[in-house]
Amino acid sequence: MAQAGPTIADVVFPDQLNHRGTLFGGAAIALMDRAAFVAASREARTDVVCAGADAIVFTHPIAPGDLVEATAAVERRGRRSMTVSVVVVAEALRTGERREAVRGTFHMVAAEPLETTAPGPGPAAGGEPAPAAGVRSGARRPDTAAPATVEEPSPAAGTRPGAPVPASLQSDTHAPQGETE
Repeated sequence: MAQAGPTIADVVFPDQLNHRGTLFGGAAIALMDRAAFVAASREARTDVVCAGADAIVFTHPIAPGDLVEATAAVERRGRRSMTVSVVVVAEALRTGERREAVRGTFHMVAAEPLETTAPGPGPAAGGEPAPAAGVRSGARRPDTAAPATVEEPSPAAGTRPGAPVPASLQSDTHAPQGETE
């Protein structure tokens, strides 16, 4: 990972657990997304959004009461996009044992082109960052490319603009009362 950037810490509470009694994966990813957002915002100094995430690997369960720290680092930057690696470390507060629990890559997009003179750990700061473990350097895989444009959702959820709306979504009527499944 490039020079470590911001770290966001939190304690795992019972409302964040899954059915197995460990941290719900979505809660871990949300923490990672926030850390990636802070790192990318500092790098871009403009509004950024998450365009996608990949290579998220859960390596160790996180227990209730554990302290979790998500540390992000900008690995690559382009004209508008940045690749941010995030590592989550869990610490058992009673014993002090620390272990890497989750690792992933987030693709952040800036609202405006990035300044080529902006300070930060990316190539503009005077060096090519080392790729994260298991991540190829260079172009993104075609199956993970961020969309070129963002379209407003159509009135019928799940349909493309201009696509025919299924008859089942056109009616405001519901199934007759009294019918059960």
